[in-house]
Amino acid sequence: RRVQLEAGQKARVQIDLQWEAVVRGKVRPYKVPSGDEPDDPFFKQGVDQLMVGDSPEAVLTLGPVVARLQSRDRPKMLARAEFFLGVAFLEAGREVEARSQFESALAHDPGLQPDPSAFPARVVTFFAHVRRATTGEKR
Repeated sequence: RRVQLEAGQKARVQIDLQWEAVVRGKVRPYKVPSGDEPDDPFFKQGVDQLMVGDSPEAVLTLGPVVARLQSRDRPKMLARAEFFLGVAFLEAGREVEARSQFESALAHDPGLQPDPSAFPARVVTFFAHVRRATTGEKR
C-alpha cells in the first residue's frame, strides 16, 4: 500500500516480515538454485513444506534426504539438499544447524548461490555471511 508524505512529515511504519515469503513476480520463493535437483521424491516434498511455511516438517523431511545423498557421488545434488535443509533450519530459528548445513553445501558446491529474488532477505543475507566466513571473502 502506498502512503504519500509531504516534506517534513514523519510516519511510523510496521512491516510484517511474514510477507518475505510472498512470491515476487513469477519466481517461486524457494526455487532450486542453478544445477541438478536431487531425484529423491522427498526433496520436492521438503521444499514444498518450506514454501507453505512449515519449516519444522521440512527439517524432518529433508534431513533423511541429505543422509541418503551422502552415500552417492553427486556433490551438487547433495549441496542443494543441504542448502534447503539449512533454509529449513534457519526458518525454524535454528541458526547453528543452518550454518552447519550451509557450510557443508558450500564444501560440496563452492559455486552455490541462492537467487536473491527467490528467497527471503534473511536467507540470502545469512547465506552470504556463512560464505564470507567460510571462504574468507570480503564484502
